[in-house]
Amino acid sequence: MRDRLSLKSLLLALVACGGLAVPALAEEPAVDPVADKLLRNMGNYLRVAEKFTFAIDAIDEDVLESGQKLQFEVTHRVAFRRPDQFNAVTDGDLGVSRVFYNGVRFSMLHSVQDSGELEYCSVKVPGTTDECFEQLGEEYGIVLPLGELLHSDPYALLSKDIQSATYVGTAKVRGTLCHHLAFTSENADFQIWVEAGWQPVPRKVVITDKQEPGMPQTIAYLYDWNFNPYLPDSSFSFWVPPSAQRIPLERLQPGEGSEEGSK
Repeated sequence: MRDRLSLKSLLLALVACGGLAVPALAEEPAVDPVADKLLRNMGNYLRVAEKFTFAIDAIDEDVLESGQKLQFEVTHRVAFRRPDQFNAVTDGDLGVSRVFYNGVRFSMLHSVQDSGELEYCSVKVPGTTDECFEQLGEEYGIVLPLGELLHSDPYALLSKDIQSATYVGTAKVRGTLCHHLAFTSENADFQIWVEAGWQPVPRKVVITDKQEPGMPQTIAYLYDWNFNPYLPDSSFSFWVPPSAQRIPLERLQPGEGSEEGSK
């Protein structure tokens, strides 16, 4: 069972439908141009946005050694400003956390569930959010779920190493009409429901990790999109409460991979 009480496991994170008649991939192009175009449109829409906020309701699965699956629910509220500002508040079964990046340092403050004790970590990672996420993954094994949505080119990351792409059809996600897209890659399968209409934002994402035993899934609903938010510099500033205990981030040893698998 993965360590769900570590700071890394609390960082912001980003399937075949029974009975649904999906055309066999052998009878269709491996990459459906409709699915590819809709994914590209979504990526381009996010790529040109200078700043935005949104929320995520996520269900994350953990697989025990016995094969039994456990589910953990969490809500993230994300604020993002290009090219180097990021803030997320996480509230879920494992406690409350806040993550900050201001172009110089990546920091996280976590309130331990039950005890309420405060822990924090902070490392110097100068550059853009792209560079920050890349360095966190390479040096510390931290991969932020759905971090591709905050990249300078979301489509390039999401489409990388795709083996197949399928346009499933239209469906409503919490009352919003969406295009349902399904993709496969070597390490993970993922589905994205993209809002139909003038604002092609992702409304739901399902990721199946094929590298972990039991192939756990993450299911995320995305909502409250705002592309004209008020985001002063103070939104991305981190201060350490006097009672907080510092927890150092451990660098990966040679040969170690990231804790969270990516697509």
